[in-house]
Amino acid sequence: MAQNQVSAAVKILTGQLAYLTSANKKFKTIDGLEFQRVWVQGYVANVSPDGNSFEVTDNTGPPLMVYRRASAGEHVPASGEYVLAVGKLGLKRSAKKDDSNRSQEDDPDKGRASGKRRKEWQLAAQKVRPLSGASRRAGLWQQEVRFLHHTVYPKLAPQG
Repeated sequence: MAQNQVSAAVKILTGQLAYLTSANKKFKTIDGLEFQRVWVQGYVANVSPDGNSFEVTDNTGPPLMVYRRASAGEHVPASGEYVLAVGKLGLKRSAKKDDSNRSQEDDPDKGRASGKRRKEWQLAAQKVRPLSGASRRAGLWQQEVRFLHHTVYPKLAPQG
C-alpha cells in the first residue's frame, strides 16, 4: 500500500466529484489524498426496475450513479429514501456518439467547465444502507464531510 493512501473509505460530497483526478490508473486524488473507496450519503432517485442501479444526490452536485448486485431479500432503495453507499469509484464509459444523438460534450454550453469534458463518475457499491432521519442527517453529513476535507484529510495527504 502506498504511504499516503487511505485504506478506509473517504467521505465525499457529490459536488466534490468534479475535482477528482486519476492517479496511476488505480487511485483517485482529492487535495493530494490517494484512496480507492468512497462513502457517499444522499437521496435516491431513478431506481432501475431490478433495483441494481440508482442515482444518489446530496444536492451539492450532479447525482452519482450507483451500481450494486442486490441479493434475494435484500432491501431495494426507493426514490426519495436517504441512504449511505460505500464502494469503488470509477469513470463512466461514454457511449458512442452519432449526429442524431449528440452528447453534452458536443454542446459548448453544456457538459463543459473551462473547456474540459465533464467527468461522469459511477460507484460500484459494496454496501448500501437506508438511514432514518434524513432531514437532520443531510445537513450534518455535509458539515462532517467539509470538516474532514478542511481539517483531517489534508494532514493525511503527502506534504510536498
